[in-house]
Amino acid sequence: MDELEYNKRILIKIAHWYYNEKMTQEQIANKLNCTRQKINKIINSLVDMGIVTISINGMDEDKYVRLENALEKEFSVSQIVIADIDHFPNQMLRELGKKAAYWLDEFIKNKQVVGISWGEALSATVSNMRVQNKSSCNVVQLVGGMDIDHNLRMIKPDELTRLLAQKLSCNHTLLYAPAVMESNTAREALINDSTVRKVFEMISKCDVAIVGIGQLSAESTAAKLGYLSESDLKTFEDEGYVGEIAFNSFKQDGKWQKSAHYSKVIGIDAVMLERIPYVVAIAGGMDKINAVLGALKTGCIDVLITDSILAKGLADRIGLSY
Repeated sequence: MDELEYNKRILIKIAHWYYNEKMTQEQIANKLNCTRQKINKIINSLVDMGIVTISINGMDEDKYVRLENALEKEFSVSQIVIADIDHFPNQMLRELGKKAAYWLDEFIKNKQVVGISWGEALSATVSNMRVQNKSSCNVVQLVGGMDIDHNLRMIKPDELTRLLAQKLSCNHTLLYAPAVMESNTAREALINDSTVRKVFEMISKCDVAIVGIGQLSAESTAAKLGYLSESDLKTFEDEGYVGEIAFNSFKQDGKWQKSAHYSKVIGIDAVMLERIPYVVAIAGGMDKINAVLGALKTGCIDVLITDSILAKGLADRIGLSY
């Protein structure tokens, strides 16, 4: 999907929210992280642009608008954004990254503090973002550093923090600590370090958090990199864990549970995550369906950017018509 198609979809959704859902301009502005004045200008131009006549044009033309709206209502999230991969499922990460990049290019505003975690989907996203002049932003690393092979360095939280700051032409704040400590005692000692505390103070000021959703299985990136052992995975399965966000684990019903493994993590916790105004989760692939379902039930996700196959899988799993 190119930028023109993406912008048309947003215009169609604004029309739907305003005319069909009876949302106020202020509510729409909050969903899109923009000003009410901008929404007012768009609404006043919808007829001239051919989006609105007596009814809204395009709801059937773009097959995913209805699915996005249905999932938004079902899970009470601000936005679901779907990347169409129906014709090239083997290029899921590439297309998901391009779609998420278009969306974030428009969503992130100057003067915002933007946090980012780690993973393949986030790497594909940030790599596709445009270089922009948002110099009054600040990008902050949400989880500690990871010992990853050089060839995979661009999925690391510190590398993603640097790259996103380059794309926004702004400053960044790194978390100089390992993602997982050897013991709870070592974690507590490092958490109380003054330098680390300052990073957590910046994390607490985040306006936007960009995160992935990880499944807790042998196929997960964390397991392949050695951050989850077979014993860890067996424990997660036995205790009903299905996924994690920035190393915060949750069960199928969306309840956060601090597992023994993740209690040694240096990074944003679930309480801090829930306080951030906009948590943007980027995840794709049917192997993550249980993790994404659980993540949506946590209540912390404001925006989910996913692929069309997983989105339809979510709808089918819960019997949602659209």
